Amino acid sequence: MLSDIPFGHAIYNLEHHIKTIKYSPTIAEIRGNALETDAERMKLETQERFLLMGQWEKNAGRPLLPGGEANE
Repeated sequence: MLSDIPFGHAIYNLEHHIKTIKYSPTIAEIRGNALETDAERMKLETQERFLLMGQWEKNAGRPLLPGGEANE
């Protein structure tokens, strides 16, 4: 029932629900408002991509010069 919802979107809705409502969330509340889904999904995917890019940059070695020599 939640497989079509981006993980980040579901987590965002779950955290918001926990902060604002004292009862356990329903699946519909975790899914969130369908009208907001596209914009929120795009925002969350962008944030996730920037985090990944930061990790990739951090884990990347020094770029190589043409010919395979290390760029110091």
